[in-house]
Amino acid sequence: MSTILVLTNLADGDVDTPTLELLTLARELGNPVALIVGDAPSAAVTTLGRYGVTAIHALDCPQLAGSLVTARSALVADAASAVGADVVLLAAGLENAEVAALVAAALGAALVTDAVAAATVDGALRVTKVIWAGRHTVEADVRTPRAVLTVKANAITPSPDAAGGTVLAVEVGTRTHETARDAVVTSLVADASTGGPRLSDASVVVAGGRGTDGDFTGVVALAELLGGAVGASRAAVDAGWIGIGTQVGQTGRTVSPDLYVAVGISGAIQHVAGMRTARRIVAVNSDPDAPIHRIADLGVVGDLAVILPAAVERLRAHAALEGASR
Repeated sequence: MSTILVLTNLADGDVDTPTLELLTLARELGNPVALIVGDAPSAAVTTLGRYGVTAIHALDCPQLAGSLVTARSALVADAASAVGADVVLLAAGLENAEVAALVAAALGAALVTDAVAAATVDGALRVTKVIWAGRHTVEADVRTPRAVLTVKANAITPSPDAAGGTVLAVEVGTRTHETARDAVVTSLVADASTGGPRLSDASVVVAGGRGTDGDFTGVVALAELLGGAVGASRAAVDAGWIGIGTQVGQTGRTVSPDLYVAVGISGAIQHVAGMRTARRIVAVNSDPDAPIHRIADLGVVGDLAVILPAAVERLRAHAALEGASR
């Protein structure tokens, strides 16, 4: 059976949702082995066991905190070699795309990014992925013994292994990689937290653009009511209305939520590149000819200052009725 190494990300001491999706895919491809960069909290170990993981490698590196991606990439490549991984899975994202490329180069493996599915067909790995800003879906056959894949969030429904249980082995180790000193991080600026889910794996994203005129009050309120994350177009970020950590698009985050609500966003191709694979798109824009309406499942034309407060008020009233009926 093939060995599938999964780079495991943690949130609040447990495994995050995109990793659960990777583990579900890993079970379909072979035997999942987890790699945690850093410590392995007990809650995460339990969760990994429920998702079919039998072995965990918790590796650290002294250069990790000051390295861009070289230390993390070296740890992943080391672990892949140590366990004889046939496939390495990472959640899609800006940093992991670079990590995946370095790992593939180190292993001499094929690299497929932005995968939405993978399966073994006639003994070979076949990967389904999106290309051209999500306009097309293609299938790629891997022709090398090893492969490194980044998988888009929300592409796979996570499900525990019915036979899952206790992890059989947890290996803790430290590696030193001098190449991690080539580029050193000198300062970090954390993204401001909105209190909601992380943008990269949220099932609902409400994003604001130039049409908000800098007032994100309604965008934030709508996102909170829908249990979603707040996003933004580059124009809104460049104007200084909201932090860069919310930017969706070709030069920002790529998201694939179940629902994407674009508020006051024109729909330039650079923005669409980051959200086109959303399952449902709702556009609210005063311009009936805005490009965003062409890809939207539902387009609402009108004044944001009227539509957003009305939508927020209706949702709050609905939530209040549901709460009273319980």
